[in-house]
Amino acid sequence: MKLMRVLVMGAMAATLGAVGCSHDKPGNLAGLGLHTVNPFAPDTTPRPPGPPPPPIPAQFLGSDSTHDGQTGNTRWRIGNPGNTATIHWSLGIGSGWSGTPWPVFPIEGDIRVMAHKEKDLTIPVAVPAGTVSGLYPLRLLVTIPGDPPVNADGFIRVFSDSVPPPPPPPPTPAVEFAGLDSLPQPTTTYWFFFNESDQPFQQHWTLTSGRNWPGFPITGGFTFTSGGQRDSIGVGIPIPDTAAAGFNRLTMTVTRPNGLPPESAQGDFPINK
Repeated sequence: MKLMRVLVMGAMAATLGAVGCSHDKPGNLAGLGLHTVNPFAPDTTPRPPGPPPPPIPAQFLGSDSTHDGQTGNTRWRIGNPGNTATIHWSLGIGSGWSGTPWPVFPIEGDIRVMAHKEKDLTIPVAVPAGTVSGLYPLRLLVTIPGDPPVNADGFIRVFSDSVPPPPPPPPTPAVEFAGLDSLPQPTTTYWFFFNESDQPFQQHWTLTSGRNWPGFPITGGFTFTSGGQRDSIGVGIPIPDTAAAGFNRLTMTVTRPNGLPPESAQGDFPINK
């Protein structure tokens, strides 16, 4: 028994001596199959991924470029973030649409989508013959039972041989400065008047002076005997003897039919001295 105790204690002493007397790396326990642990090292254990985001109720995926008079496909994706449901959709014109809406709109239908899933939807769109080339905005409205409607914007590009109609002419103003008489010193100004209504109209006018000349304002009336009529009048200008050379800016203001606000036009009257 005494011999066994001596042998055990000797083995332990040899082990401790090997640990404490290493010449290469003092305190290194690798030779004993032991590893140190740094309590301040970051945790590199991979974390499990979180839950996926809920499906988006409506997305635009793209569309076919289509010639006028033909049918092109538009592609959408319908997402259902809730329970399995039949989802109603409606396709119509989008924001910024130019021109008359196409007869095909609105296009409506239903699609069955499983819970927390997505399903692709193709909607054919018939482009009317004669449609001019351009990018036409679309809007898909999606209604999931129990939720407020959600929309997604898209477009369809149209190619056409049709020539777009010319823009409408600008509206004719109610009053315009038409000019002066041709004397060395003009004494009369001329003005164009226009009746914007489709009926006879009694117009009232007022001419004011930029300079503080006596005799202003000058007022009068003009009778239009028919709708859409355009005519002119001459208004004599009382020039004071003390008027300095230069220009006097005159303003003609007229009343308008159908409750429209008054409109004005200006003209420069020269003083030659």
